[in-house]
Amino acid sequence: MNPVVGATLLLNLLMVAVVPLSYLLAHKLTTNKGISLLIALFVGFTPVLFDIYNPSPAALSLPLFLFALLSYMRLEKEGTVPLYLLSIVLLAFSTPLALLFVLMLCVYHLFQKIEGVQILPQELELSIFTSFLILWVNLIFFGTAFREQGIKVIWQNIPVTLLQNFFSDFQLLPLIYAVGALALILGVYGAYIVLFEKVHRKSLLLISLALVTTILLWLKLIPLLVGSIYLSVCLLLLSAKSLELLAIYLSKTKVSSFKPLFFVFLLLLFAFTSILPLGMALFTQRAPVAEGDLEAYLWMGEHLPEDAIIAAPLEQGHLVTAISRRKNVADSGFLYVDDAQERVTALNKIYTTQFQTELLDKTTQYDIDYIILSLAVQEEQGIYRLPGSDDSCFPVVYSKGAIIYEVRCGIN
Repeated sequence: MNPVVGATLLLNLLMVAVVPLSYLLAHKLTTNKGISLLIALFVGFTPVLFDIYNPSPAALSLPLFLFALLSYMRLEKEGTVPLYLLSIVLLAFSTPLALLFVLMLCVYHLFQKIEGVQILPQELELSIFTSFLILWVNLIFFGTAFREQGIKVIWQNIPVTLLQNFFSDFQLLPLIYAVGALALILGVYGAYIVLFEKVHRKSLLLISLALVTTILLWLKLIPLLVGSIYLSVCLLLLSAKSLELLAIYLSKTKVSSFKPLFFVFLLLLFAFTSILPLGMALFTQRAPVAEGDLEAYLWMGEHLPEDAIIAAPLEQGHLVTAISRRKNVADSGFLYVDDAQERVTALNKIYTTQFQTELLDKTTQYDIDYIILSLAVQEEQGIYRLPGSDDSCFPVVYSKGAIIYEVRCGIN
């Protein structure tokens, strides 16, 4: 199994763990096992969770986040504290999204004050410990980057030309697609029930997370995909409160015998608003890396000098280091790169310039030894030959789908 397929499989197995965790969390909001199963089903078929071919840090952080959240909800049970501490340590050391947990706890305790809910001493103590631990870990990992780059570290030092791709505007229609119209309505109504009709301590945690995520998305402080995933799961879990109230209401009416049919209708409605768009999205999705590109990166790892520097498309820069085990010009990790914008611009020039002098200027500037024209670039941009190349300075050394050029000239 090649590394990319293995990593994708692992990430998707982690995402599968979201479903049983969602059931356990929903069961904390309502004691109705049927509703909890229904919520887990809703979460399992949420369109935004099926970004299968574009794994993100959320694939690792979300299961850990939900596990930590579940452990926090179970603090009143004996023996849960060590499990919670373990989950928080894993979360803190695995992703900066752990800061979202800190913000959630702050808003949660604020809601407790507003709603007149007693703040349990154990909850407060562990919230303080959690906040200090996560802040300390992030200072260790990102303190240097923060000192060097200042506020830009929040946006991961992503070049301005690419920022819109990661931190898009927060809009309603994409959210409806991400969650599904039915789940969105039920989730918002569930939050309304908790805040204005019947306060529920554990539900306040999810409302706090949903509020924090919404604000961060609006301020463009977290990527749209990551924020949409967290917000979707929150709203789906809060749907349990709406469905619980609906089940109680139906039980008191003359149509109580038709309650199972009503929930079947809800399932069909959910299928229409969520599963149908999901199926269309999966049908049109493509593999993250074409087989021909993978073979080219494997070939480079076996045949090119170990000190070779390779120019690859930005989206595939990490494959140069992961599969070919060679140095790249740039990839999607910009945090500790001082000249990120210049490198992105140089890559664009390499693949688009018609002038050999300009191409040689960029290859000389970054000591580039080889350039790969991937199948992805060929298909997406209609470039089937490196525009500024010729056979003398840029001979082809590999041409089985993807094309690899050797750089034999330079500019003094």
